[in-house]
Amino acid sequence: MWYSKMFPATEDKGLELLLKAYQIDPLSPIVVHNLAFEYELKDNFDKATYYFQLNSKNNPDYVTSKIALIRMLAGSPNGKLDEAFIESYKAYKLKPKNLQLLENLFQQSLSLNLFKLAKSIKDSIIKNYPDNMQNQIFDVQINMQNGDANTMNQAFRKMIDAQLIYDDSWQNKAKVDGLKKYLLLDYKGALNAYTKVYPKAISDTVSVITDNEMHDYFPEILEMLEKSGEVKQAKKIKELYFAAIKKNFKYDGDITKESGIVFNLLFSYYSVTNETEKYVEILEEQYFVRKEKSSNASSDFNLVISSSPILNNTKYKALRKRIDEDINIMRTNAVEFLKTEGVWELYKD
Repeated sequence: MWYSKMFPATEDKGLELLLKAYQIDPLSPIVVHNLAFEYELKDNFDKATYYFQLNSKNNPDYVTSKIALIRMLAGSPNGKLDEAFIESYKAYKLKPKNLQLLENLFQQSLSLNLFKLAKSIKDSIIKNYPDNMQNQIFDVQINMQNGDANTMNQAFRKMIDAQLIYDDSWQNKAKVDGLKKYLLLDYKGALNAYTKVYPKAISDTVSVITDNEMHDYFPEILEMLEKSGEVKQAKKIKELYFAAIKKNFKYDGDITKESGIVFNLLFSYYSVTNETEKYVEILEEQYFVRKEKSSNASSDFNLVISSSPILNNTKYKALRKRIDEDINIMRTNAVEFLKTEGVWELYKD
């Protein structure tokens, strides 16, 4: 299927050949899986779903199609997180020790606020895969989704520490040290730690701001400078930062046309600079834009907004209410399924 992706003109021929192969051997797991994937590439999600499900039924040990179906349901425009959850749970019952299925079910349970089930799946992963690197952050994710502000802050610090598992270079250690100090309101200490890794982070050149590595940490530099007494420099960089976004990412005021990276840059910028109204405006607009593309926008925004420093804003509260309503609809469907499975009392929160 890589060939169809690289050479779109061959897609119809590829589909034709797969259909012929399917006629010859309709039980071949590889043929049926690739046929389903080809339909997914063509955005024909109904047929893709049909063939993924057919393959899972005819070849229950062929986990690849189960995982692909769950991924597609969770992320496609006409997908449903509750349907993805149901398929995940069914697959989990058949293959209770498959790591990818377990991690899928954990994430979907968490997104649907099924915390007791998420904790149970987390325990199963840790028991069966004690060396799995992701084990370090499961509790962090649960606490960030289900905790109060203090709990989320503590969980976030643990997640920062977990970054060192994947990258223990001196640069990453310095960034982790800087972020910890930032969370402890030690702004001068944080600024010193950051600028060890990025000595140009407080310069006034637009070229520095557009560096890819700057996206994750640059907005915090503004607050570090301001709280350290470098107000003029913070103001200068604030102007350059926004100018760089407009210049390099073609931001023209219509956020709906922009990519995810512009959205992330803008909302982090407005959040750190305490321009709450603009921040909420971007969140609200992006939520409804993404909702048109995927029915799972609610869960995508759940964690981000839970940890946002805007909890008392009126517009934010209205958006939060709408997102909670959308999540609760999907959660209700998931709960009804668990009741039919006779396990809801085990996982009832």
